[in-house]
Amino acid sequence: MSISIFNSTVVPFGDGHAGVFRYDDTNRRMRLHAGFSRDGIHWNIEEEDIRLTGAHPEIGTWVYGYDPRVVWIDDRYYITWCNGYHGPATGRLAIYYGCADTVTSLAFGYIDDIIAFTKRTSIIQVKGQKG
Repeated sequence: MSISIFNSTVVPFGDGHAGVFRYDDTNRRMRLHAGFSRDGIHWNIEEEDIRLTGAHPEIGTWVYGYDPRVVWIDDRYYITWCNGYHGPATGRLAIYYGCADTVTSLAFGYIDDIIAFTKRTSIIQVKGQKG
């Protein structure tokens, strides 16, 4: 049962539309669900969560599903979202982000560098600290 739906993404699909929807359940757990619609207004949302499989066991490990995006590459759609996954042992991280309603971009970085940059350039100051 969902108490709210956020950050949906919808794309043309066949004779209608397909979407990925973030459902928050009554415990505020964020899950992603697929949905299909002929008119883009009335939706049939699949009851089962979207699940991933892959060669690396961590790919299918679910943390949370936040801010889904769908991107068209070659001949298929791919789903990207923030899952709390912090990359392999190398520390290299691929970050997919929405640039606009119809564009998804990709940036690469290293976890330690990203954390250091965020701390160094944060606009929020902790009470009592000068900066």
